[in-house]
Amino acid sequence: MIYSYDVNWDDDLKYAQKAVEFLEKDFNPNDYPMWSVNYLNWKLSNSNPAGKGFFHIMLCNDKVIGTASLTRKRLILDGKEILGGEIGDTYSSSKLRKIAKPKSLSFLDSNPSSYINKSIFGRCIAEITHRAERTGVDCIYGTPNKNSYPGYTSRLNFIDLKEYMNFSMSRYSLEYFSTKLPKLIFASISILDKILFRSISLFSSRKESKNKLILEEVFPSDDQINILWETEKPHIGLSLIRDSLYWRHRYLKHPINNYKIISIRINNSLCGIIALRIIRDEYGFGTVMISEWLVKKEISFRVLLKSLIRFFDDNKIKKYNFWVQFSIKSFFYSIINGFVPTSRIPIIFFQSRNFVKIRKDIKDFKFFMGSSDNV
Repeated sequence: MIYSYDVNWDDDLKYAQKAVEFLEKDFNPNDYPMWSVNYLNWKLSNSNPAGKGFFHIMLCNDKVIGTASLTRKRLILDGKEILGGEIGDTYSSSKLRKIAKPKSLSFLDSNPSSYINKSIFGRCIAEITHRAERTGVDCIYGTPNKNSYPGYTSRLNFIDLKEYMNFSMSRYSLEYFSTKLPKLIFASISILDKILFRSISLFSSRKESKNKLILEEVFPSDDQINILWETEKPHIGLSLIRDSLYWRHRYLKHPINNYKIISIRINNSLCGIIALRIIRDEYGFGTVMISEWLVKKEISFRVLLKSLIRFFDDNKIKKYNFWVQFSIKSFFYSIINGFVPTSRIPIIFFQSRNFVKIRKDIKDFKFFMGSSDNV
């Protein structure tokens, strides 16, 4: 049988339900949903504060066999606002990706033997990035998995900036160790953990020791977040714009994941905000995914981590996890707080016309787990 597919630029999400059925059936190994029609609307429609995104699907016999999305992002580069985008949802049917043929060649290449005309994945990415660049999207980034990474970086004009190293950091809790290890070994780990925490306290500055951090699960007012952002936003390098509009849309309005917002106060004044979610296993133990934080410079990251771990101490937590840049203080403070690097998280960039300027400042890129909608 000959399988041929149509290329659809489905920016109005007319085929969203069919796309969700394809993605959930073929690519979701979890018990909870990863995609929904509401989720696609949340990030790709005009409800996104950055604007309407792009969605490409491949249809074969009225069934979706491939997808790609580009979510618009508000970015700040050297203090100037620019329009960015995150590439994601790049999936193609494992059964058909090698045998399905396009009904027509891509407008980008008339050679039927070229990669973008032979690959469902390649066709989606090449055309969606071309469209985005020509509508003013200056910076396109993504966090590919190991399956899509080679195609992005070797064939589709994306580059992995090795000078910006991002690691996933994990720390198992004492409560979890107490259920898994013999008592003697657990006691040794517990003593070591207490020594580390006391050492951290001794290294804290006088200002940190005088001003106690108060953590509470509450979403601050828009004015409070905007004041914090204006005070702490970077004036050099690249970052998402993380004002109240961002925090509300990214976390409070997320249609699938249930996020907790932790406010940090000193003397009743907002000095930080953290977004996280807790994923429970079948035994009730939770993994705290620390998605993002925005705090005043005077708050040491070591104290922030210590306070957060104590905040969740009796919540049956087995592990804490977040992403952090290598070779900065935060990485070192993570280590002395008991975190270990478990994997490098590649962040790839499309080499657009404005990429040369962006790359010059990429070492100052502020990137968190929450900077990717796909996590």
